[in-house]
Amino acid sequence: MVSRRSLGPPSAYVALFLRLALGGTFLSAVSDRFGIWGPAGSPNVAWGDLGHFAAYAATLNPWAPASVVPAIVWFVTVAETCLGVAVIVGLFTRQSALASGVLLFLFALGMTVGTGVKSALNASVFSASAAAFALAALRDSKWSVDALREKSYTGKVAISTKESLMSRTEHANMRVILEIFSAIERRDQQRLVQLCHADVEFHWPPVLPYGGISRGLKTEPPNWGHTWIPLQPADAERKMDPRIVAASGDEVVVLWRQRGISPGGDRLDSPVLALYEIRDGKLARAQMFYFDPTAVVDFLTTAKTAA
Repeated sequence: MVSRRSLGPPSAYVALFLRLALGGTFLSAVSDRFGIWGPAGSPNVAWGDLGHFAAYAATLNPWAPASVVPAIVWFVTVAETCLGVAVIVGLFTRQSALASGVLLFLFALGMTVGTGVKSALNASVFSASAAAFALAALRDSKWSVDALREKSYTGKVAISTKESLMSRTEHANMRVILEIFSAIERRDQQRLVQLCHADVEFHWPPVLPYGGISRGLKTEPPNWGHTWIPLQPADAERKMDPRIVAASGDEVVVLWRQRGISPGGDRLDSPVLALYEIRDGKLARAQMFYFDPTAVVDFLTTAKTAA
């Protein structure tokens, strides 16, 4: 069942109808003066060519010298074409509707002066002008280019706002995490201690030699350093390539690489996804998820045997 909310408010349908009616009227009039509806004298054809339209424009503008009439003809024709397309597709709808209302009102005044008010009323030009002003007042841009532009702008604002909010706590936490990885890669134990709480909690996959839960930066085996430092003799193995995936509140998610080389020359390069919790600017908790813990265990077993 389709809800009324999903269909949109009634004003959206009114605005759409006004856009199609006004735009269609403009484009129909323009196509008439180019003979698209048929030559002059055909049924329901007002002008049939630019010559007849120019004569009509001169009648509506008795104040204008003959040399100015062609400029009026082309100005009105271009304006009606642009406004007709704009209101139909809903591009700058409010501005286009206001301009349409003014143009139609001037046209109605010209008809009143040139051919009498009855002709303007018969052609419903005053009504069309009022409809254009009503469209401008509705401010409903559903099913339009304006709606797409507004949606895109809203998305950009939301992203910008999110980034602005993240620039405080989350960005500070991300810097802490990246500094921790840098300290590990540099083997800077002193800096690592400064960036971690004394009771920092580590959660490792149980199948690993250092698996399970541990608290504090342990120096006695089994631990991560005791296991991996001998297998990382060069920068190529120490490099962890941390990439922050997400950050929210006190938590930061990082994708990094676990690398090593065994005494026999076998290499490991396995991705690890980790969730870190920062409290008061220091690491309080870390939980690691190895993508392929079996491959890591096999590598460590082979490296231990080769040693």
